[in-house]
Amino acid sequence: FHAPQGKKGVSVGEFNKLVFERINEAKKEGRNCDLSGTIFGDINFRQFNKDNPLPDIDFSDATFSGEADFSGATFSGKANFFEAEFNGKVDFLLAEFNGKANFSYTTFSKDAYFSSATFSGRADFHVVTFIGEALFNNKTFNKDGDFRHIIIKDKIRFDGVNLLKVSFIDADLRKIDFINCEWQKNLEEMFYMMKLGSLV
Repeated sequence: FHAPQGKKGVSVGEFNKLVFERINEAKKEGRNCDLSGTIFGDINFRQFNKDNPLPDIDFSDATFSGEADFSGATFSGKANFFEAEFNGKVDFLLAEFNGKANFSYTTFSKDAYFSSATFSGRADFHVVTFIGEALFNNKTFNKDGDFRHIIIKDKIRFDGVNLLKVSFIDADLRKIDFINCEWQKNLEEMFYMMKLGSLV
């Protein structure tokens, strides 16, 4: 599972089938699915929806060399993407994270979409690098969200997002668009002062 596509004479389709079999085996046995260090080509996880959720899963240090589609995917427990690399577009449209979601130190080289995704556990985006555009809209952070020290090469947007429990300490707010977001009152004032200071 640590071999990239094209190695060992396995096609992308065959490789993805083996990945899904490993996930289903872990679900059946009630254990964590370890896919750390795996190198993926194009892959689609949409089959793992509310009726067929993913187990605790570890994508740490994984490389997604093609497009990764997690649209509608449901993570029943922990989702670990620590130090993962997304080299193609990634889509988490309507994804549900029911446990801790760890994206810390992850790199998104292309566009990343988290439209209408829901985080029921802690969402950790600490020191994430966004090289392409990123969109977070109609999203719910039910527990803490951590966007401290994020690195933004282009722009990211938060549109209609509940940010009551989200931290942006040491993030470059000039590269973030906040549209119709919900803030705590003291955070609204702090954000205004930071914006004002950047104009002086």
